[in-house]
Amino acid sequence: MPVYSDEAVVLRTARLGEADRIVTLLTLAHGKIRAVAKGVRKPRSRFGARLEPFMRCRLQLFQGRSALQIVTQAVEISAYARPIAQDYGLFVAASLMCETADKLIADDSGAQPAHYRLLAGALAALASRRLAPWQAAQSYELRALAQEGWRPRLATCVVCGKGEPERDLAFFSVPLGGMVCSIDRAGVGAQCRPLSHEGAVALRSLLMGDWAHCPVRENHQVTAIVEEWTQYYLERPLHSAGLLG
Repeated sequence: MPVYSDEAVVLRTARLGEADRIVTLLTLAHGKIRAVAKGVRKPRSRFGARLEPFMRCRLQLFQGRSALQIVTQAVEISAYARPIAQDYGLFVAASLMCETADKLIADDSGAQPAHYRLLAGALAALASRRLAPWQAAQSYELRALAQEGWRPRLATCVVCGKGEPERDLAFFSVPLGGMVCSIDRAGVGAQCRPLSHEGAVALRSLLMGDWAHCPVRENHQVTAIVEEWTQYYLERPLHSAGLLG
């Protein structure tokens, strides 16, 4: 049908002409799509701020002959953008999450309900401050990639297959896909990063969304691993990571 309704999270926007905007959307039932919001940049636009990044809306869209669909109606579901835009840390985390979703999911990929719910939930936790920005962003990145099959191996060594207490799992290799024990680390060399026991617990908690065991303070070993993991499997850098500092 040329006209349909769906709910969506706005991933990013781009100007089009003098008054229009192209919006990239992750929808519940139609996956990632790109659409034109006509006249949205005019002062009296009927869409207002409902089509800004991080907003979650119920949309009516028209599918014509063009690859770009047309937004004909937008009703706010959750205004995540408002609290996020007021805090730099929240903004950076939300930008990382939306950029990850944009690069991970192909255009016109079809329904991606698991990805949609994961992103919407992460933005909700971020906007309500239920999670720290680093917790929300790192957990989202790990879990989104895991949904695509890139789940790090954390319980056993990726080289020998043995776990603790038989082996000391003190290193992590992004190219190999998980933990490396101290014995096999010598054969892997520069592909490994050191990872403390506390870091391993934090990494496992972020992957599982286990907030009861997730540390309160950010672990910089884990931060470096998550950033490298995401960029390695996306095969491209995340521009939003440059906002971190």
